[in-house]
Amino acid sequence: MRAHQGTETFADEIEDADEVIVLDGCTDCCAEKKLAEAGFRPDHHLVATEIGITKNGMADVQFVEIEKVVNSVLQVKR
Repeated sequence: MRAHQGTETFADEIEDADEVIVLDGCTDCCAEKKLAEAGFRPDHHLVATEIGITKNGMADVQFVEIEKVVNSVLQVKR
């Protein structure tokens, strides 16, 4: 889901989830805030800029960045 979606969408999408992982792009934490507006707390919260991804607007995604995100998600699942 994307943070710009309405809070109703969050509620509909995660109400039956066993576990919720939020990935925010930066320390503004827009996704986590939107989730809180819907009355939910994530089980895990990752911030891309805190795991080594440089915030650079609409630049093409690099495979090394994808690898960093995937590895971070896998670590919280252990």
